[in-house]
Amino acid sequence: NGSSVSFSGVKIYDNHIDTAIENGCQGGTGGGGLAHNSTISFENVEISNNSVNLPDENCSWGEFDGGFRFSDCAVTLNNVDVLNNYSDGNNGGLSFDFGTLQMDNVHFEGNEARGSNSAIFMTQLSNLVMTNVSMIENGNDFCNNYGAGTIQGILDGTLTNIQVIGNGGPGGSVGGLFIEGCNLEFNDIIVQDNSCLHQNPGLSIVNSTVSFDHLLFTGHDFVENIYDEQAAFGIHGGSDVTITNSTIAD
Repeated sequence: NGSSVSFSGVKIYDNHIDTAIENGCQGGTGGGGLAHNSTISFENVEISNNSVNLPDENCSWGEFDGGFRFSDCAVTLNNVDVLNNYSDGNNGGLSFDFGTLQMDNVHFEGNEARGSNSAIFMTQLSNLVMTNVSMIENGNDFCNNYGAGTIQGILDGTLTNIQVIGNGGPGGSVGGLFIEGCNLEFNDIIVQDNSCLHQNPGLSIVNSTVSFDHLLFTGHDFVENIYDEQAAFGIHGGSDVTITNSTIAD
């Protein structure tokens, strides 16, 4: 809290919050770690096999942020692997609320959340820059919604060379990314082979202004036709979406 911390060549792994806490879900967040109101740099770091999973009688659906949580921080991530983390509630991999975030060469794979957001959750960041980020095969075992994750309430975001491939929401909606209340610019993005139970297996965009240049969007599927107006790519709530130099197929 209130610090400046740099991690280089570090592995954060096999940390677990799994013990009953007297006050319900208090403390059930940040399996691999928690940073607040700080300047944080991760370079050549692996965050793997961490979890938040409290007993159901003590905390049901109240766990958050299996891998690591950053709250109101200025975060820089370079060459980071986020692998096989788990939350029995929401946000299996990394979680960011408020602050700023720069990512370069970050890979998410095999993360799970029994609720929503298996790989990533971010909300209310004042600035977001993501370059060379891949979200591969997250959420396929347990996730209800948003297999790759959620980007929410971000009014200045640039995302370049992004891969969202093979993620799942087998219990609910949106296998890939859920984007809400954002102003984002995507350059060179592949959204491919994501799946969910129903509604928008690839992307869902709500109340946002989003541009895509060089988007490949292909190979998505949903298991059941539960609701009307299902589509692999959902644009909702008065969103303004521009797509150029792109391929949308299958």
